[in-house]
Amino acid sequence: MTEKIDQRRGGFMEWLIRRWNILSILVVFVMVFYTPVTASTTQLHIVKYAYDGTTILSETTRTYQWMQANLPVLGDGTTHYYHQGPVFIDNQDPVIEQELRWNPDEDTNVQEKDNGAVKGTNLKDICDLVGGMNAGETVKLKASDGFSRTFAYENVYQYPARQGPMGITWYRDGQYVDSGYADGMKLVFFADTSTNPWGIHAMGNYDWHESAAPEYWYYYASGAEQYPTTTGLSVKYISDVLIYSDDPPLPPFAAFSATPRSGTAPLTVSFTDASTGTGTLSYAWDFKNDGSVDSTLQNPSYQYTAAGTYTVKLTVTNTGGSDSEVKAGYIMVSAAPVAPVAAFSAIPRSGTAPLGVTFTDASSNTPTAWSWSFRNIAGNNTQVVFSTVQNPAHTFGVGSYSIVLDASNTAGHGISTQVTFINVTAPASPSASKIAVYRNGVWIIDTNDNFAWDGAVTDKLISFQNRPITPGDMAVNGDWNGDGKPEVGIYDGSGNWYLDYNGNGIYDGPVIDRTAGFGSAGYKPVVGDWDGTGKDKIGSHKDGFWAIDYNGNYVWDGAVTDRFAGLGQAGDIPVIGDWDGTGTDKIGMEINGFWATDYNGNYVWNGAITDRFAGFGSPGDTPVIGDWDSTGKVKIGSFKDGFWAIDYNGNYAWNGAVTDRFAGFGQTGDVPVVSYWTGI
Repeated sequence: MTEKIDQRRGGFMEWLIRRWNILSILVVFVMVFYTPVTASTTQLHIVKYAYDGTTILSETTRTYQWMQANLPVLGDGTTHYYHQGPVFIDNQDPVIEQELRWNPDEDTNVQEKDNGAVKGTNLKDICDLVGGMNAGETVKLKASDGFSRTFAYENVYQYPARQGPMGITWYRDGQYVDSGYADGMKLVFFADTSTNPWGIHAMGNYDWHESAAPEYWYYYASGAEQYPTTTGLSVKYISDVLIYSDDPPLPPFAAFSATPRSGTAPLTVSFTDASTGTGTLSYAWDFKNDGSVDSTLQNPSYQYTAAGTYTVKLTVTNTGGSDSEVKAGYIMVSAAPVAPVAAFSAIPRSGTAPLGVTFTDASSNTPTAWSWSFRNIAGNNTQVVFSTVQNPAHTFGVGSYSIVLDASNTAGHGISTQVTFINVTAPASPSASKIAVYRNGVWIIDTNDNFAWDGAVTDKLISFQNRPITPGDMAVNGDWNGDGKPEVGIYDGSGNWYLDYNGNGIYDGPVIDRTAGFGSAGYKPVVGDWDGTGKDKIGSHKDGFWAIDYNGNYVWDGAVTDRFAGLGQAGDIPVIGDWDGTGTDKIGMEINGFWATDYNGNYVWNGAITDRFAGFGSPGDTPVIGDWDSTGKVKIGSFKDGFWAIDYNGNYAWNGAVTDRFAGFGQTGDVPVVSYWTGI
C-alpha cells in the first residue's frame, strides 16, 4: 500500500505544484488589492452561559496585559509553532484518499504554516476565570469580525500532547497585539514535536483527527472536495470567549434599600433594588407586607399616606428560582405635624454684667427651628435676634431684657406669650489696692485708703498668731481660698510656707490652714492668680528663674502641669501683677528703678512694644504694685524708709503728686505689703 501511495503521491505533487503556482498568484493579487479592515484585539470578554444559552452565570473582561501578568504564559517568544494546511491529494479509492489527505506523517504543507514565535495564555486558564467548563460543554471563540469556532471541553481541558494546549496568543516575533501583531489575539495550538519529520512544534491534520471528535474536524472545501486542515481552526482577532455550560441559572439573592425611611405622612419613599442573580429578574414588591403585590418595577416609589411602622418585602425571581428579603419595621411614618406651642426657661434671670444666661426650650409639638430675640426695655427697646439654636446661651450687658422665642416646624410657628425679663445690673467697681507695711510679725494696713495711719480702729493691725517670729520670715498675702478677701502668710526663707487659709489671723495648723514646701534657701516667695480662677497660688524665684505652682496644689508637678520660666537675672526683684487687666497675674522684674514686665503673659521677654519697660524709682527702693484706681489693672510704685511714690494713672512715669500719689506710711526697716485689704 505504501508503494502505491508513494507512486500516486509523485504524480500528485506535480499537480500540486501547478495548482500552488496559481494559488500564489491569487494570494499576491489579494495582498495587493485587498486591505483588511479588522484590527487586532487587546482584551477578551469572557462569558459563561447557563444551559439555556442566554442566562449569564458569570462574566468578566481582561486585557492581554492582565493575562500576561496574572496567568501562566505559553511560549517563550523564541520557539515557533505551526499548524498544517490542506494536503491537496486526490485518489479514486476513498479510503486511500482520506488517509493521504489526513497525512499521518505530517510532512506536507506544515512548515509553510508558521504561526511565528508566539506567546499567549492557555484557553483553559481563561475559562477558569468565569467558573471553567465541565465534560460535555463547549466553548466558542468569537472574532471581532463575527467569525467563530466552537471547541469541546476535552480539547480545552484534556488535550493530548500531540495537540497541546489551546493558546490565545497576544505576542508574535517581538510584537504585541497593540504594537504590530495584526492577527492577534489568535488561537494557536502549542503542540509537541512528536509527529512531524522536522521535530518542530506542529499541530497537524492527523493530530487533530486523533484529538477531536469528528464534529469538530475542519475541512477546506474546493468544489465537492473536502481537505482536512488545522489552519482553519485558528481564529484571529478573538474578542469573546463564550462557554455554553450545562449548569442551570443561579437563583437570585434579593436585597434592597430605601430613602427616606422616616418622615411625616404623606411620605413618598424611593426603593432601590440591590438584588443579584443571573438572567432576567422579575420583581414583586409588597410595601406593607400584607400579601399584596404593590409594584413589579425594579426601582419603584411608593407613598405612605397613614402614620405607622411598615414592613417591606421584595421577592425576586429568575429561571433558577426566587428569593425574598423582608425588612421588619423598615419604614416609619409619623402623623402630620402640629404647629409648636413655644415655652422656655432661663437661668439665671438676674445678676451683674456681664451676665451669662442659659435658655432651655420647653416647647411642645416638636419644633424643628428656633428664633430667640430680646428687647432691652431699659435701652432702645429694639428687637434683636440673638440665637437660632434650640438651647442657647447668651451674655447680656446692663439692662432689663424681655425674651421672645419663636419655635416652628413644617406646620407653622408658635410665639412664646410668657414675659420673661433678664435683669442685669452694673458690677461693683473693683476694690482699690491699699498700702500696708509688715513690721516684726505685724501687718499695719491703711484700710480706709487715705495714705495715712489713722489708728487701729479706723485702719487695721494683723498679727499671724500661734507661730513664733523667726529672723528669716518674709510676709506674703493673697486670696488663698478664693473668697474675695485677702489673707496673710509667712515664708520662712527656707522654702516653707505658712498660710492663714481661713483668714482669722491665727495659724491653726496645716489641716485648717495650709503649710507647704515650695522653694528652698535663697529663693524669694512669689504669689499670683496664675490661671485667673480667683485664687492666689504660690511660687518661687531666684536669679531670674521662676517656678510657679500653676495648678495650686502646693507641690511642684513639673513644667508641663506647673510653669517654669526664665525672666530677669541675678539681683533682680520679682514683681507680679495683672498688667493688662485680663484677670490673670503675670511676672516681671525690677532692679535699681528699672522695670521689665511680661505684659502679654507668655513668660518670655518680647521687647518693650509687646511687653513693658519702665523707669520708676531709684536704687535702694523697694518695688510695689497695686490697682490704685480700681480699674482692674495693676500699676507700679516704689517704697523706701516709709515713703511711697505711686504711679496712680498707670503710664509707667512719675507725673507729680497731684496726678500720681506720694505718701508717708511706715518707717525705715518696714516691708511694703499691698493688697485690696477688703473684708478683713
